[in-house]
Amino acid sequence: MNPWLLVIAIGVGTILLRGSFLALLGPGSIPPALQRALRFVPAAVFPAIALPAVLLINGAYAIAFDNYRIYAAIVAGVVGYRTKSLALTMVAGLATLWTLNGLF
Repeated sequence: MNPWLLVIAIGVGTILLRGSFLALLGPGSIPPALQRALRFVPAAVFPAIALPAVLLINGAYAIAFDNYRIYAAIVAGVVGYRTKSLALTMVAGLATLWTLNGLF
């Protein structure tokens, strides 16, 4: 199968799945309890995506002192918690990672 057809099919499926959710509820009719719960989705999804990139190197866990990604993630976490700014969080994490990689 052509890879582009697969990508397009997955994209259409995703749009239909999300669209059906919105079509069933109608615009502006999401219950308040669901709205409150949906506020936490980005905060839960981002660490789930980022954690494997921090802990896995070449498909193996690299939980060691020489894995500078862990230090960068800790710095980014602290900056993100204190500032609540995604841009500052990313800048702090990347600056830490690049600095440690440059020094060592």
